[in-house]
Amino acid sequence: MAIEHKQKTKHEAHLENLRYATKVARNSLFILIGLTAVKAFGGYVTNIVALIGDAVGSFSDIIAASAIFIGLKLSTKHASKTFKYGYHKIETFISLLISILILYAGIKIFAESIDRFFVSAETTAHVLGVVTASISIVVSLFTYFYHGKIGELINSKAMMASAEDKRNDAVVSLGVLGSVIADQFRVPYVEAVIGVAISILIIWTGVKYGKEALFYLLDYWDEPEVTEKIRKILQKSKIVTHVKNIRLRHAGTYIFGEAFLEINPFTDSKDLRDEIHRLDKDVEQNVEHLGDIVLYIDPPKPTLVRVAIPITQDNGLKSIIAENPSETFRFFFVEIRGNGIQKFWSTPEIFSVEKPAEMANFLKIKHANILISSMIKPILYYNLRLNNIKVYPHFLDVKDVENTVKLLLLDI
Repeated sequence: MAIEHKQKTKHEAHLENLRYATKVARNSLFILIGLTAVKAFGGYVTNIVALIGDAVGSFSDIIAASAIFIGLKLSTKHASKTFKYGYHKIETFISLLISILILYAGIKIFAESIDRFFVSAETTAHVLGVVTASISIVVSLFTYFYHGKIGELINSKAMMASAEDKRNDAVVSLGVLGSVIADQFRVPYVEAVIGVAISILIIWTGVKYGKEALFYLLDYWDEPEVTEKIRKILQKSKIVTHVKNIRLRHAGTYIFGEAFLEINPFTDSKDLRDEIHRLDKDVEQNVEHLGDIVLYIDPPKPTLVRVAIPITQDNGLKSIIAENPSETFRFFFVEIRGNGIQKFWSTPEIFSVEKPAEMANFLKIKHANILISSMIKPILYYNLRLNNIKVYPHFLDVKDVENTVKLLLLDI
């Protein structure tokens, strides 16, 4: 059953689901112990080899269920001084151990099934055998669906492997049921043929989940849709110019990773801090099973910088910078590439400091990166900052554009 979470983050919801799954694993362990006792009693009374082998297989399931419970319990623990990344990979390691047990059970059933082609034994109480196998089928199917649902809910590879194992148990018990009926009517080789088919299915399941658990322990990643979802969230940011790389990995039921971002080099430090926090929260809220993601930022040195400077009249680089807020002015643009001026030009539009919105929109359209002026009102300053246009003051003892830009080159 899913758990309702209306006012929790996905991380908090996942942790609560993990605790719930731990209780499910504990209850399943008790059910399995009871089922194994029933199988063992039925096998002892009937002396049917298939039923005895099924009971032995269920005993190994008890070991696996105990390991799942311990693994889930430990994976909820917080990081410690010695395990700074937490204990989440214990759950994946448990999944690997379960896969080995599944392989062992499959090989054992295969060997016993081959023996059934050559060896027969006296059996009795077939009705008890039918009842025992039927109970095993019902309980195994219930556990299969229950563990599978919880495993998908918390992204637990161990729980999903356990679910597959319980499905195999149901198929094995079905084969046992057929073997009991065939034995009662003395039909030869049925038990052996069914056993071989079942053992092949079990071995295939063990290999599948063992490979997956081993790969995940080695930080293998095979969910490109999750990577793409995170990339799209990051690319929507105004300050991120390029998502260079995203590395993700499984750690138990959680996903951890890093994203390497190239950002606008003219972004204000406060805006950068706020945006990184917002992106981190946005990714956490929209990506299932995310434990943590680290955002690495790289503000590259700009290759091309476009500087806007208000002037009184155009005289090339010798233009005088406008200083009187009561007078109108036009903008002079200088493009800097590397450590020198590449080109420059002025625009015919006339502006006044009393119309900051028009100025901000104009500079945004012209793709300005820097504005040099001391005639800045607060509303213009914050509007420019939102568009990642840095504002530099104009030094009063430097009157012309050329010397102002030379001072700017020391800062970029």
